[in-house]
Amino acid sequence: MRMPSDPLFLVCISILNSYWKVMRICSNVCVNKLNYTRNSHKLRGAIAMVNKIIYPCITLLLALSFILSSCSNNANEELQEIDMNAEATLKVMYYDEKAFFENYGNYFTSQYPNVQLEVISTQSNFLLPKTKQEEHYYKLIEDHKPDVILIDESYMETMVDKELLYRLDSAIQRDAFDVDSILPFVIERIKGMGAGSIYGLATSFHTYAIYYNIDLFNQYKIDLPRDRMTWEELLELAARFPTTGQEDERVYGYAYTYLVSDPLPAMIVDIGKTKGLSYISSDAKQVTMDTEQWRDIIQNVVKTYQSGTIYTSREQGPNELFMKGRLAMRYESSSYRNRIASYTSKDKPLNWGIASTPVDPASPNQSLYSQLSDLFGVNSQSSNKSLAWAFVKFVNSEPLAKTLLNTTDGALPVRPAVISEANNKLDAFYTLTELQENSKRYKLLPPNFNIYPVLSRAVSGMIAGELTIDQAIQQLQEQGNEALDRAYKEESILMISE
Repeated sequence: MRMPSDPLFLVCISILNSYWKVMRICSNVCVNKLNYTRNSHKLRGAIAMVNKIIYPCITLLLALSFILSSCSNNANEELQEIDMNAEATLKVMYYDEKAFFENYGNYFTSQYPNVQLEVISTQSNFLLPKTKQEEHYYKLIEDHKPDVILIDESYMETMVDKELLYRLDSAIQRDAFDVDSILPFVIERIKGMGAGSIYGLATSFHTYAIYYNIDLFNQYKIDLPRDRMTWEELLELAARFPTTGQEDERVYGYAYTYLVSDPLPAMIVDIGKTKGLSYISSDAKQVTMDTEQWRDIIQNVVKTYQSGTIYTSREQGPNELFMKGRLAMRYESSSYRNRIASYTSKDKPLNWGIASTPVDPASPNQSLYSQLSDLFGVNSQSSNKSLAWAFVKFVNSEPLAKTLLNTTDGALPVRPAVISEANNKLDAFYTLTELQENSKRYKLLPPNFNIYPVLSRAVSGMIAGELTIDQAIQQLQEQGNEALDRAYKEESILMISE
């Protein structure tokens, strides 16, 4: 358990220790006096003496309790209101300086014209191997000492434990900063990483949805996709589109995101995770796909692909089938809407809509993927905490949330009210209000382990008619566990070499 280190709090502790010493003296005096009264039968005098000693002690107790309460309440109260015309320099971590000023910096300096913003780029971190990134991330903070830290979600719990971040709860309460209109799962997630407290605020998030071509559905008289479909319903809907015609002319019912090189294994894993399944044991030591649920999922995806319903090529830009109007549905991230705007003809704009990603009927409000974006916190070691908090508060305000709809990375504001005002086509991104808790077992896996190549070989064998489902599962288990063992050995060697 972390103890507050504020000087005022330590003074309070010292006063409390003195109080207990006084109380012990009072107690001893009282006991001695009462013993004396039993022998002398002067009970009335003893009671008077006790009252003279105890009442002042009770008064002292109340006073010290009030002081200690104030110390506790103010232990994190270092922040002051900032004069918007004050001259200062604020160091902020961000991916890229140009993007920072476009998204936040220019707006902030329009309100704080005398503040110089110094951007500490984190781009170098992503050029390193994954095993080196966390160490380098902390080195950036140590070397450059930013006032505002761009928090990596995967490190946040460790950062809180290391006391690298300043707790914002009291500042939020003091300034009556509105967090109630932020998506509930965002605040819950932040508090979950902060042991119940808020150590950072995210301006936006990324998630996925089903993009669909309205004209194609109308042409083939098929009902439009709806929010909260199951995966089975989605694939059945896709299968209603024709699978015949010339390859350069025909339409397809469904495609998985272009962001993955091999979509079928990724689809299978996502469907399983939506249903609450895991491909790894609780101790992350064994592959666990030899179950009826996984068999059904694999068979269904392979069957749908073999029917000609699923499109798996990875053309990008204007050559994408969805841009050409030949793909009915596509599973994509929130940033894909920017691609549609960039690559479709202004003379013939694409008539598109979105629906939420499929769900498990047992958890109809849960989203499988939602990633916080631009999660900012205040460096606990900064000498400029008040201005840093002013920045975090400003970029997380509702007025600035409205500007985030125009960012090039397609991030979505965490305040849904600004969406309903600006573009109701995006409502589906906000339909699923809960985030499915990722199994902690995946965090135990060695970084070099990847189930997708193993699953790809098994699926390819089934598609080619070389493997039955039983043979595919057996191969998946054997090769999966071999790959997992190998990854653990590589991790051990790496740790020894370091």
